[in-house]
Amino acid sequence: MNHTTDGARILTAVTRDSSRRLLIVLAALVFALLANPVPAGAHGGTTRIGSATAGPYRVRVASTPSPRVGVVDVSVAVTEPGGRPVKDATVSITVSRPDSPGEEARYEGELEDETPSTHHASISFPTSGRWELLMRVAGAEGQGDARLGVDVSPVLWGVTPSELLIGSAPLLILIVVVVARRFRRSEPPQQELRDGSRA
Repeated sequence: MNHTTDGARILTAVTRDSSRRLLIVLAALVFALLANPVPAGAHGGTTRIGSATAGPYRVRVASTPSPRVGVVDVSVAVTEPGGRPVKDATVSITVSRPDSPGEEARYEGELEDETPSTHHASISFPTSGRWELLMRVAGAEGQGDARLGVDVSPVLWGVTPSELLIGSAPLLILIVVVVARRFRRSEPPQQELRDGSRA
């Protein structure tokens, strides 16, 4: 009985099993990344938060960049129910945390020259978690309120976790390829297995 050969075979089997598990984990991460792409605007562009009815108006709310801890530019586009832009309205935005009633701040929207129906406000989110936006719109047709919830992401090294994940995707794919190649190389030739079994 060749103990050296048996030990090598056991070590090879353990190594192959560990490589297989690592490959499965990395492949699952890559699959999750591809199946759940980061929303548009998560890399610094405009992210759509949502739309709602505010009395006789409709509002479409977006942010630049995606909602995160720190200062975020929130835009509110005001239209009639049919989609026609409303240029004579005023908009105020109140941000609050549902689980912390005393934590809120109010901002006045400023109109932009290029799109006179869109109002902007630089909103500061001090903490991550679930926040609520209350848009109060007033104009010639009356006034109304609209509420939208928004999930504010934490920031790590200047980026959100989703941005960190999408940025590391090429590295994850490279690791999967390298591990897969090592896994194939670690498989002993069939001739060696037959010789070992005869020993």
